[in-house]
Amino acid sequence: MTLPTITEDKIELAPGDELILRCRTWEDYEDLLARRQDKAGLRIKYSSLTSEIRVMSPLPGHGKNVNMLADFVKALLRKKSQHWEAFTPITLKYSNQ
Repeated sequence: MTLPTITEDKIELAPGDELILRCRTWEDYEDLLARRQDKAGLRIKYSSLTSEIRVMSPLPGHGKNVNMLADFVKALLRKKSQHWEAFTPITLKYSNQ
């Protein structure tokens, strides 16, 4: 069993681990994203309903399932002669401005 490593500059979790930071603000979430510098591996979500930041390290199988689904959708699009653009995972932010 590998224990998580959490420092001011780094968060390392074993595959399948989840870290929940309670009583956090949107600014805390933004700061964590900025320090992470968009590195792959961790998924970070903020909930305004619970004021929690969830940091997750997906299991290897999650990426495999997503890859298989993407390949299936691409095959369907090719069959229908449809064009598409693929994008890597991104962080979406809701703004009501």
